[in-house]
Amino acid sequence: MFKRFLRSGIFLLIPVLAFSLTFGKNKVNYKELAWRELPTNNFEIYFTSKDDLLVKEFAIYAEDAYTLVSGRLKVIPPEPVKLFIYDSHLEFEQTNISADFIDEGIGGFTESLKNRIVLPVVTSPKRMKEVITHEFTHELQFESLYGGFAKSYQFAKALFIPIWVMEGMAEHEAADYDVSITDMLLRDAALYNKVKNLEDLGSFNYIDGHDIVLMYKESQYIFDYIAKTYGEDKIGLILKEFGYLANTQDAIIPKILKVEVSEFDRKWQYDLKEKYFAQAKGKKDAADIAVRLTNDYGLRPVYNTRPVFSADGEKIYFLSDKYGYTGLYELVFKNGEVKELIGKKYDSFSQAGNALSVSEDGKYLAFASKSAGAQKIRIWDLKEERVIAENNYGLDLVYSPGFGRHDALVFIGVKDGKSDVYISNIKGDVTLPLTNDRYDETEVIVSADKTEIYYVSERDNGFRQLFKIKYGESKSIRLDAPNGNNYNISGPVVTSDGKIYYTADCNGIYNLYVFDPAKPGETALLSDIKGGIFTPDVSPDGKKIVFSYFENSCYNLYLMDNKEEKKLSVVACEAVTDTFSLGKRDLNLTNFQPVPFKLGFSMDLIYFVLGYDTSSGLLGGGYLSLSDILGDNSFEFYGLAVKEYQTGAQFTYMNRAYRINFGMAISTWRSYGISVFSDNTLAGKYYTEENRLALPLVYPFDRKTRVELAANSYIKDHFYYEGNGSNYRTITNSLSLGFVYDNLTYNIDTANGGSAFAINIERADYVLWGTQKFLNLRAECLQYLYLDKENTVAFRFFAGSSLDTHAGQFGLGAEILRGYAGDEFTGSNVLLSNIELRFSLIEKADVNVWPAAWMLIKKVNAVLFSDQGIAFNNYSYVGSGDLKNGIGAGLRIHTFIWQSFPVIIRLDAGFRTDGKSTDPVYYVGIGNIF
Repeated sequence: MFKRFLRSGIFLLIPVLAFSLTFGKNKVNYKELAWRELPTNNFEIYFTSKDDLLVKEFAIYAEDAYTLVSGRLKVIPPEPVKLFIYDSHLEFEQTNISADFIDEGIGGFTESLKNRIVLPVVTSPKRMKEVITHEFTHELQFESLYGGFAKSYQFAKALFIPIWVMEGMAEHEAADYDVSITDMLLRDAALYNKVKNLEDLGSFNYIDGHDIVLMYKESQYIFDYIAKTYGEDKIGLILKEFGYLANTQDAIIPKILKVEVSEFDRKWQYDLKEKYFAQAKGKKDAADIAVRLTNDYGLRPVYNTRPVFSADGEKIYFLSDKYGYTGLYELVFKNGEVKELIGKKYDSFSQAGNALSVSEDGKYLAFASKSAGAQKIRIWDLKEERVIAENNYGLDLVYSPGFGRHDALVFIGVKDGKSDVYISNIKGDVTLPLTNDRYDETEVIVSADKTEIYYVSERDNGFRQLFKIKYGESKSIRLDAPNGNNYNISGPVVTSDGKIYYTADCNGIYNLYVFDPAKPGETALLSDIKGGIFTPDVSPDGKKIVFSYFENSCYNLYLMDNKEEKKLSVVACEAVTDTFSLGKRDLNLTNFQPVPFKLGFSMDLIYFVLGYDTSSGLLGGGYLSLSDILGDNSFEFYGLAVKEYQTGAQFTYMNRAYRINFGMAISTWRSYGISVFSDNTLAGKYYTEENRLALPLVYPFDRKTRVELAANSYIKDHFYYEGNGSNYRTITNSLSLGFVYDNLTYNIDTANGGSAFAINIERADYVLWGTQKFLNLRAECLQYLYLDKENTVAFRFFAGSSLDTHAGQFGLGAEILRGYAGDEFTGSNVLLSNIELRFSLIEKADVNVWPAAWMLIKKVNAVLFSDQGIAFNNYSYVGSGDLKNGIGAGLRIHTFIWQSFPVIIRLDAGFRTDGKSTDPVYYVGIGNIF
């Protein structure tokens, strides 16, 4: 955030005023957290929960992971591991331990500077144990790879370590939360020929968002295969070998596994495909039993999920992220029309549980969504198309709403890290828990006659099972499924005749079932498919079933007839294999008690550079950064000294502990130069010294909107220390105020939808010995019209004005106004618009081109553009001919360096349209111009 202020606060230092303002979403501290610490044998657990017993349970999982994984990998941390546990994902999203923006898809992370494990409380014990084990494996990896002496320099090894090694190993060591989901993803990859080679798993940064989970699971399969074929001990040996600098997979695999990389690559893929082709043999596709309602395919992974029927059965409501964000949609069966009801109004929609529910009278639709740091259940009036009520019922998290009697509402609520079934009304007058236990309740529904409440709960054996409670009672009854309960139930829905439809993985694949509680033991299978069926709903008349189906990396919606003759025989169910256990019961934690939290600072990175140049002599520099363990306070120092070239230092401090972020930056830089006479003889030597002070302050209203304030001081001295020349000093003291709104969506490396707006005002005056007086105004608007994931109409408008005694100049030309020379037109006022049609030529290349094997070409897009602009000093002298226009075309080659770092190579040819030249002007650059 400081760099943004430095840029906007002193942009007058260059001769021509800069154009682009700075956008970006905000990480917001909505809530001040009260931290405590629980020391254990091998961990320092920092937590915000009020429930000490819950944190001690997590300590057991952590100690279990320590014993298991450190023993397997033969790595022992030299000191207790720091584990930070936020009480909810909402709290986790505001962490400053990582500067990255945290979205709902991130379940935890381990940072490598101080080896801190950071995660939110997960209400499922099984899932929590998996996450802790996964992240602890990363901690051991970082210790093995980067630990010890000169840690800052050892990070260079990361260039040689493929991400499949890091994530695949961590997934292998952690128990699968849902084996059937893992199998579904890998089976789908095998059937649709999406299994990647080792060389394509070096990094996941170039992968479309939804497919990243698949990459994790492919990487896990590699290590599962290594353990099965070559022995578990080989995994620790592989990790050790990657600890040596410049050691690559091409050298390590033959050394440890005694097989060439190409042969190993062929073998593990063959093993995967053999397994999953066998699983899919004889199974049907959803299209064989139902009609597809959406038609997304794997080139652009899209999730269409959570369909529910309207009260009259003539339409469905569902969630979809087909435009790069999750929105709420309506589909009308009669004409197939799809309408967006709610787009990007909220930060996100909760897709947990049944997600959507329609009231019996058809007037209202209930859903859970997040905004301004809180997740609430919202009631949408379907006729008036507006929210009529919203509430979080005093809980940390709410989701899976269902309408009950009258205005009653049942839902899943989370408080202090535990999930339970709650009942309230739309207004939230009185909220009562119907369950109160450590078990993880995941979804809840109400029977058609509103007399019973059904819910799904994860129990001791780690499987999700079905329970019911009668209205007005507190006792829960488990509905025993055939052949025991060792499989997962999901998405139950109750019809008017009392039957329960649901999906379950009792044979390893999530299929559709129907169960009549009046006839225990008789469960009928309604599908036998290759992919996976989820979140079914039955039409009010009971004749149709709608569901979401996974195929070719996407979830599509299907509609099938609900006919008795389509039912297969009564289920003979095989239990899903699961090795989950809650952990050591004999670990004595009674002596481990929470203690007050103490804020401490430590080093992050430190670099020193020392050298010698024959012309400059001794040169050197260094970089140092340190921060507190929560990342709320950070310090950076950078220095450089090159004799008669450049010397200087910069210090920055940033505080992110509160809703308002503030900081300070101080820098001093001296650059040396020479001046010559017309005959090229030396006239003199001089230096230019620049001293800067910036005091930025940022207040984010929410993720999308913020205000920025900065006080800036800049002193520039130009001094001849040898010979004669003009010496001078300028002092610029200014205040800048900015407003930023950013609601853009992105396709991996490029904005492809939404809008953004920013305005900045800066005033400098003769205060505190200032010598400059000006008023600068800048405004910029971005708009991206989403055609599809790869095709976009992009628009930018910029307006700027510089006023008063020392007004600056804006320049038009070069890449801002293509077809014209750089800064061909200048003025203290400027208006500019750019419009580009960006369309795909090669959508998914994903190839490395020899000889630049380190550069992966992701895709190639073409651009047609038109730029319009005018720069002037006085409105009175502006004529129609002063408005300039350039048109042209170009290419955008989207690449990833080492599959990790996105670089867009820009090639444009622009033509001016004022008739002064017909020759094109060619441009080569990095990134889109906006």
